[in-house]
Amino acid sequence: REMKIAITHSRFAYVGGSEKYIYFLVQHLLQQGFEIHYYCHYRKDLFNHPRLHYHYVPMIKGVRFLKALSFILFLDQRLSLKDYHIVHGFYKTFRQDIYTDGNGLLAKYHEYVLSQKKGLARIIRQYSFYHFTDRLLEKLRFQRGNYRRILCMSRLVKEQLQSVYPIPESKIQVLYNAVDCDVFHPRHRPQGLSLRKQWGLSPRHVVFTLVGNDYQRKNVSLALFAFRHVTSPQARLVIVGQDKNRKHYEDMAKKLGIQNRVFFAGPVKETAKVYSASNVLLLPSHFDAFGMVVLEAMASGIPVIVSPKAGASEVVEPGTGIVLKALEETLLSQAMEMLLEEKIRREWGEKARQVALRYSWPSHMEKLLTIYREVAEEKAKEGLCQL
Repeated sequence: REMKIAITHSRFAYVGGSEKYIYFLVQHLLQQGFEIHYYCHYRKDLFNHPRLHYHYVPMIKGVRFLKALSFILFLDQRLSLKDYHIVHGFYKTFRQDIYTDGNGLLAKYHEYVLSQKKGLARIIRQYSFYHFTDRLLEKLRFQRGNYRRILCMSRLVKEQLQSVYPIPESKIQVLYNAVDCDVFHPRHRPQGLSLRKQWGLSPRHVVFTLVGNDYQRKNVSLALFAFRHVTSPQARLVIVGQDKNRKHYEDMAKKLGIQNRVFFAGPVKETAKVYSASNVLLLPSHFDAFGMVVLEAMASGIPVIVSPKAGASEVVEPGTGIVLKALEETLLSQAMEMLLEEKIRREWGEKARQVALRYSWPSHMEKLLTIYREVAEEKAKEGLCQL
């Protein structure tokens, strides 16, 4: 008998790191023949399937701290763990069989957010109901009895959680994100030429690309300051993504005298084309539990330069990219200078592709389904579901 699986998240959409992962996960679970019940509030980019059932969960909007709390309380009324072989949670829910943590310890993220604020704004954020509610939900989430397995998108996340919560080693493990190695593939490189033309770039340019919507957290400013030291006339920096403060960064590029070598591309829906038009991916972020763009770029056959504060740095092997020792202007510019060399880019890109294949969806699903079966068997022995 095939398993009946419930997945919970506030959104179902093809936008956002966790959301995009879940979007593909649902499709792969359906291919395995499972019955999927998706509990969410917001739905976009839907697809229909006879074994996929959507369940609407209300959410109170307008008051920030009530948003997650209301979703969880309404979800608790509508969903019973006993009704499914597996309940797999991805949002801020505090009760599920398996919880995938793609955010890391709240205190670490909060520490970063507070470092970006000053004065009254810092005090308001530090003592807000929103922050208090998030901390409470996190504490409940990792309380014994409220989970059977915790899956972490990186060792970084696992170490953060275990530094605060007494999660037994047998109940927590790292399961890196999966990447579609057909969608992200070097053979699509010719498709990038049209996008280069749209960006005003030629095939001879060496394109360093940073992809992300939160310019501050993704550290666009560091990329700009470092790029001013990359003096090759062929080098170009492209920023893909949207941010309400985009003009601030455009002005920054002007002040640095690099505005003619930097292009702010805005959002691009088909990210595979972005990598096809790029030579190197940059991820110098202040904080990233993982950073899916790294695996996507590697699968596309381009080398990467990654922050030591991003979980994705753990999948970057020697000869596939550079993990910065620190978020420093000089170190980033030196890494970019090194990858101006075509021979290095080609060799590293080929190896990056081979490493990315280890994180393909078939490999990922094999590991995840092993965990699903272990948990379902535990529940069956306790009389909480029938296999």
